[in-house]
This record gives sequence, structure tokens and C-alpha cells, in this order.
Amino acid sequence: MKEIMERGDKLQQLENTSEQMFVDAKNLSGQAATVPKNMKKNSKDMKIKSFIKNYRNVLRSKIGSVLVTMRKKNKIDN
Repeated sequence: MKEIMERGDKLQQLENTSEQMFVDAKNLSGQAATVPKNMKKNSKDMKIKSFIKNYRNVLRSKIGSVLVTMRKKNKIDN
């Protein structure tokens, strides 16, 4: 049980780190996170925005799948 709690803490730290990375990337890219709709789709800002969005979604899905796996293992252990 203690091991599961430690893993949960590590996952929370990873999630916080990913959130901070998103904020950093948003700041570095300037206005990329709020690209106006009238900009061309192949513009550099649009590419940065889509990269940030995809990166964040991948991290969320991986963290989510690990949490689901941990919950299933916890139920089996109990």
C-alpha cells in the first residue's frame, strides 16, 4: 500500500511538471496559445500551438492510463 502511495505521489509530481512545461512553452511561444482564427494554418504560431496541444494530450493520456492500471492493481491486492 505504501508503494502505491509513493507511485501516486510521483505521478502527481510528473503531472505538475507537465503543467509547468506547458506554461513555459506557452510563455516561450508568445502568442501561440491564443492564435487568432484569421491566421494561416501553416503559420509558425499555429504549428507551435498544435505541438503544445498534442504534447499535453499525450501526457494526460499516459498519466491517466497509469492511474487506471494502479487502481486495478490496488483492487486486486485488496
